[in-house]
Amino acid sequence: MKTDTFGFVRQMAVMLVPKSWSARQGGAFHVALVERDRLSGKRLMEQPKSKKWPLMVGVALSSAYLIGLSIYLGDFTRFWALKPTEMGSFLGGAFAPLAFLWLVLGFFQQGEELRNSADALWLQGEELRNAVEQQKNMVGLTREQIDHEKSRDLGLAAESERMSQPRFKVTPTGSASVPGGSFRKHTFQISNTRSPCTDVRINIETLDEAAGPTLLHTGSAFEIAIPFTEGLFEERRGEIAYLDTRGIARNRGFSLIGKGSDVSLILDPDSSDQG
Repeated sequence: MKTDTFGFVRQMAVMLVPKSWSARQGGAFHVALVERDRLSGKRLMEQPKSKKWPLMVGVALSSAYLIGLSIYLGDFTRFWALKPTEMGSFLGGAFAPLAFLWLVLGFFQQGEELRNSADALWLQGEELRNAVEQQKNMVGLTREQIDHEKSRDLGLAAESERMSQPRFKVTPTGSASVPGGSFRKHTFQISNTRSPCTDVRINIETLDEAAGPTLLHTGSAFEIAIPFTEGLFEERRGEIAYLDTRGIARNRGFSLIGKGSDVSLILDPDSSDQG
C-alpha cells in the first residue's frame, strides 16, 4: 500500500504537467521531470513492499476468536438464558479482547499512513528543489543571452562607429625650393578611401591653419604644401580635423619628419581600424 500510494502521487504529479507539453516549452521542465524521476526512483526501489499484515492478522485472530467463542457458547442456550444485565456484561467482556486487538492494529495502520504521507511530502520537496534548480538554470541562460545580445550590440555600435570615419591615405607628390629663400616646399596628397567627411582643416605646429575641402568624398583627394628649412632636420606635429558622417568633430594626428628634400608625413594609427 505504501509503494502504491507513493507511486500514485508521483504519477498524478507527472499527469498534471505532461512531458510532451514541457518538451514544447524548451525542455527545461522536461529535464526537471526526468531528474525528479531519477532522484525518486532510487528511493522508491529502497522502500519496503506494502505490508497488509495488520488487516490479515486482525481478520485471522478475530475469526479464530469468534469461532472459539461460538464453540464455548454451544447452541447459545445459556446465552439466551442470561438476564439483560448479565448479557450486557458478557458481551462487553467477550468482545473487549477484539476491541483491544483492533486498537493495537489501528496504531500500526496509522503509522503506515504517516509514512505514506511523509513519502508524499518528500516527493513534493524533491519537485520543489528541482523546480528551483531549473529556475536557476533558466536565469543563467537568460543572463548569458543578455550578455550575448549586449556584446552583439557593442559590436554593431563599434562597426557603425568605424564605418562613419574616413580613412586617410598620404602620398608624397614632390618638393621644390622656394625662390629667393632658404625653404623647400613639400607637397602631399591626402586621399579618402572610406566614408566621406566634411569641413576638413589642416593644423600644423608653427604654421597657420590651412583650410581643406568642404566635402571630401570617398575616393577623392586634396593636396597640402608644407615649407621646411633647407639643410635643417625638423620634426613637427599636426592634425587633420573634420566632421564624420554623423556630424561629430574628429581629428587624425600626424607627424612631419625630415631634412631638405627628404620629408615624410606619417599618420597616427587609425583607432577605427584597431581590434
